[in-house]
Amino acid sequence: MDKVLVTVPHTVVAHIRAQSTSVAYVRAQLLTMVMPSRAEIGCLNYDLHQSLDDPTLFVIHENWIDRAALEAHFQTAHFRALMETLTDTLAEPMLIIHLARVLAAHEKVAERMRPVP
Repeated sequence: MDKVLVTVPHTVVAHIRAQSTSVAYVRAQLLTMVMPSRAEIGCLNYDLHQSLDDPTLFVIHENWIDRAALEAHFQTAHFRALMETLTDTLAEPMLIIHLARVLAAHEKVAERMRPVP
């Protein structure tokens, strides 16, 4: 029987606030991240949102198989290029929140399972 590792995804919520004069530019730059990020090994989802109440606020909701996959994402060319591109267009520093889903006892069995190498 193969060994199986039960993992809880590493969740990230990133808040990005554009300067009011740079909203369209920031949106376009953030959109360039979606498909390459979703294609990365370890990415479970990568979803870009824009606030309906405040168009300068963008939120990225991401789930990664583990922290190592997220750290690898931070080293990609597309992530590094985005960070350089957005430097002068943000109203405040990007806020990145790392989260772990709180599990109820009955959920543990249903968590994502992957073979151990």
